[in-house]
Amino acid sequence: MRQSSHATARLGLVLGTVLLGQALAACSLFQGSEQPVWRTATIVDGHFNPDSISLAAGTPATLKVGLVGFMEASIRSPALGIEPTLLPTNQPRENKSHNAGPGNFKMASFPLRPMAAGTYQIICDCGGHEEILTLTVQPGG
Repeated sequence: MRQSSHATARLGLVLGTVLLGQALAACSLFQGSEQPVWRTATIVDGHFNPDSISLAAGTPATLKVGLVGFMEASIRSPALGIEPTLLPTNQPRENKSHNAGPGNFKMASFPLRPMAAGTYQIICDCGGHEEILTLTVQPGG
């Protein structure tokens, strides 16, 4: 009788663990396990490259922006909650055939909340003139 109660206790523990795992998996389905996507832009010679980016509506994202050159530049976007931020400077490479490698290019990161479909502007004060990076949020499909 004693072994039967141990077996029953083990079976209860195993079943409880399996049920807990299934319940946690179901919760992650409802919370959305989608990882943020990345969008990058670089300011070269005072211009955004690319000058437009896009996302699907409701998608969390991270915007990374880098600056190449000897100027100071900052970006802002009141609509996206990006306060004026001075960008880190990357010196132009003399040997353009040499790959700088991961981690050698400094960029500022900005988390973007899931947004409704529409067009948003990210403004760069690029050494005395303004440049616009257009973010198009497309309706979900």
